[in-house]
Amino acid sequence: MEAASAAIQSLMSALKSRTKPLPQNKIINDRYRPLVYSKAYMWVCIRHLFCVQECLENIMLLVIEGAGKVSVERCMRAGRMRITVRPGLIRVSVPRGIPLESGRAFAVAQMAWISRQLLRIQARTRIHEELTAGLPQISDRAEASSVIISRCRELSAKTGLVFSRVTIREQKTIWGSCSSGNTISLNINLARLPDRLRDYVILHELVHTKIRGHGRAFWDELDRYIPNARALRRELKRYLLRLMVSCPG
Repeated sequence: MEAASAAIQSLMSALKSRTKPLPQNKIINDRYRPLVYSKAYMWVCIRHLFCVQECLENIMLLVIEGAGKVSVERCMRAGRMRITVRPGLIRVSVPRGIPLESGRAFAVAQMAWISRQLLRIQARTRIHEELTAGLPQISDRAEASSVIISRCRELSAKTGLVFSRVTIREQKTIWGSCSSGNTISLNINLARLPDRLRDYVILHELVHTKIRGHGRAFWDELDRYIPNARALRRELKRYLLRLMVSCPG
């Protein structure tokens, strides 16, 4: 942090010593342009160093034995220290006014809980790998999209649930969504899933064209079109979207 502050002060001093007022009412020609360019470049460097200094003050990156990479970050909206465990990274959110070192100590103190979460992630990853071992890959994205869209139209006609349009994307966290304008977005990796799970996702979004939210009325309506919807939802959660990367094509 001290090095970043010293670099900022050095650059600002150099900027002041090299800055000269340009002649009034005179077009900047080749004689003055290098001075203006160097001044602009130095300001860019100063802004960059300020960003570096801010990062040093608000983020601490470290490796804790038994946990791996840990990012301790100051979060202005956090009301208390909180740990989030994700594959490949553990994040500790620290409220404003609390030293980052306290976040590191908090992570060390919670190592038992962190270890349980890491084991849970490993177990879910193994289950996902077993489930997807025999699933087909997506070799033709256009064909996969066409299959999903056709099925969406079939189920829409069958149920009477009308959508405005459907798009196919490759989201990393959701299988589908329905906008307020009844535009349905479906994940291309649905083409890899068993038919019952693909239909569950499509019907889930189609019901959202009629009922927003996930209250009791929504699930009762969904059960009219696909029995045991909640069981299918639990089954779907065993597939990890972050690990389902379709092939280009």
